[in-house]
Amino acid sequence: MKKPILSSLLCMVILCFQAITTKANYAAGGELLYEWTSGSTYRFYFKLYRDCGGITEPSTLPLCFSNSCNSSSFTTTLTKYPMTVPPYKFQCSQIQTKCDNPSSTIPGYQEVWYYADATLPFQCNSWRIFTYLATRNTSNNITNSSSTNMYVEVFFNNTGTFEGNSSSYYSVKPFINVCQNTPYAFNNGAVDPNADSLVTEVIQPLTGITSCSGAAAPVGFVSSIPALSIPTNPFQTGTSFTINAQTGQIGFSAAQAGVSALAIRTKEYRNGVFVSSIMREMPVNVYSCPSTWFPPALNLVGGTPPGGVYSTCIGQNLSFSFYFKTGSPTSRLYAMNAPFPGATVSYTNQGTDSVAGTFSWTPSANAAGPYNLFVTVHDSTCDVPGIIYSNMYIISVMAWNKVNAGVDTTLCLNATVDLKTNGIGQFTWTPISGDMNSLNCTTCAYPTAAPKTSSQYEVVVNGLPAGCAPQVDTIYVDIIPYNKPNVSIVASPSTNAWPGLNVTFTATPANCDTPSYQWRINGNDVPGATGSAFNTTTLANNDIVTCVLHCSDTCIIDTPSSAITMNIATGIHNTSANGLTIYPNPNNGSFTLALPVGRHSLKLEIVNTLGQVVWTQQRTRSTNAKTVEIETGTLPEGLYILKVGDNGTTDVLRFTIRR
Repeated sequence: MKKPILSSLLCMVILCFQAITTKANYAAGGELLYEWTSGSTYRFYFKLYRDCGGITEPSTLPLCFSNSCNSSSFTTTLTKYPMTVPPYKFQCSQIQTKCDNPSSTIPGYQEVWYYADATLPFQCNSWRIFTYLATRNTSNNITNSSSTNMYVEVFFNNTGTFEGNSSSYYSVKPFINVCQNTPYAFNNGAVDPNADSLVTEVIQPLTGITSCSGAAAPVGFVSSIPALSIPTNPFQTGTSFTINAQTGQIGFSAAQAGVSALAIRTKEYRNGVFVSSIMREMPVNVYSCPSTWFPPALNLVGGTPPGGVYSTCIGQNLSFSFYFKTGSPTSRLYAMNAPFPGATVSYTNQGTDSVAGTFSWTPSANAAGPYNLFVTVHDSTCDVPGIIYSNMYIISVMAWNKVNAGVDTTLCLNATVDLKTNGIGQFTWTPISGDMNSLNCTTCAYPTAAPKTSSQYEVVVNGLPAGCAPQVDTIYVDIIPYNKPNVSIVASPSTNAWPGLNVTFTATPANCDTPSYQWRINGNDVPGATGSAFNTTTLANNDIVTCVLHCSDTCIIDTPSSAITMNIATGIHNTSANGLTIYPNPNNGSFTLALPVGRHSLKLEIVNTLGQVVWTQQRTRSTNAKTVEIETGTLPEGLYILKVGDNGTTDVLRFTIRR
């Protein structure tokens, strides 16, 4: 499901502040994301967070494409989006920044959008798209930061159904402002328009790219005690930095005043398969404040829900209340949340030391899954040095899908299947048709079914979150009996042969879809003999020929062919003997016997390969005749031996009848 990114991002405004010395460079942060438009065409957006005290941003930037599928690459141009985003003010309204007044000593930030449309030439699961800027702001944690460039990238998979995917995006502006040595929480508010799973991690900022053909590398961290490292100390926090991969919530206590660079990557997964990733580089502004500010406490009216998550079911309304309270009656708290599609969030007592909020949401049919309500609370008391303290809070929400026992399935007889369902609660499984004793458990979440006949099962789920009625679903398991194909084989011209005779074997299958074959001699596969027929001239006596039949049918019991044992006659090798010759050979039962002069009274016998006399005749030849015509009549095809007797001498010749 594709949802527009641009309209969602442009409507997000979260107050922020800044009160640190400006730099000549302009790149304070940035992020790259994409939106599917049609086919294999996408619109890419680069959001530059520009320091108003720096130089003017460029009108265009390069957008580079590469992949590891065929190592191809191409380049297009990012152009400024035709809109103006007002500068962000991170301090009390009476204090001016560089965005308000160029002579101010306090920097401010302005958001500049770039875009480019691109059609990917083919599908690949490892596209890398990136852009780079030559002037990164000075940062406490990066070695020679003002002389390094800034690099941001996306990776994504546009194979199959992933082609229509739009990237996740960050719903909270990327500015962190905190007092030194004060606990702080922040969340970039990663949201996915396709409702896929997101995993967020902290990474080392990247640099080193000066052209589209270059390779990015992590920045160098400055020497520090304790040492800067990923993920526990990306800037100096005394290794107090933490990040929750599932929610994206960041926590730390900054130990060094000034500005540092922080890079975040969010990966998108669908059913466990990587789809895309985006990254964001952002400034972290740390102030040496005259007094310590303690964040207000989040209080959930009615207590913490089970498991710390407010739960409901599709189509059922979820409502709850919460409030934030400080220990100072002079505090002026203001609460606001990142967009939560379909929900209504309202606040009362804004501008006091205790702000109350109310959440109401009825999840639609396609809204199942875990969600986070990101609430930012600002304290606008404006104590010295005139910054607005803020903190980020997460309230977890879960919409449980209607119970789903899965799609109907097909099993072979005597096979088993694990029945599964989504959701939570107390499960009761019941066979409602077919094999009534086929479940190993009726109260398990995932029972095993072993039906002997086609059966239908019903699952009833109780114990759902408050407001959710008991749910029912069914699944049908169709049982297919096993099919037992068979194959018969024959040898031609006969199972009786002599050495060197070309014998053809033919297989005839039955009860088999899309048959394939493997011929064997004495149990060994014959290389290349995979057709319905094969022939050979190398058989030896007592060789056993079989055929293995493979079928594409469902539920198959393999049955090998019957065996053919070859009888290869030995000691009879000649087609002529003592001047006697048979031609043609093979023949159709009628042939000519050529013999030398002087042989007159002939006793003729034809013997089959079993040694049986199947034809006999007494012939007298005229004195000058050189041949005798022989007609065998209806003898079947096969291999035969002709015995020619004359005056106590017997000659033996072989021949073959083929019709």
